[in-house]
Amino acid sequence: MNRFVYLKPALSFIMIFIGIKMALVGSPWEIPTWFSLCVILFTMTAASLASLYKEKQQLKVVNK
Repeated sequence: MNRFVYLKPALSFIMIFIGIKMALVGSPWEIPTWFSLCVILFTMTAASLASLYKEKQQLKVVNK
């Protein structure tokens, strides 16, 4: 799991976001489902791409 170094922070953010979403159910500030899915998709994609980019940069440094 060293490959995806930003996975844990991304999952932590998602869990906090879901907790806030659950707390707001039934209030005027309720977060729509489509928005939640977009946040989750964006967060996981960004964490995966950032992790892969960081791994690529580390390989360049090692190979020099």
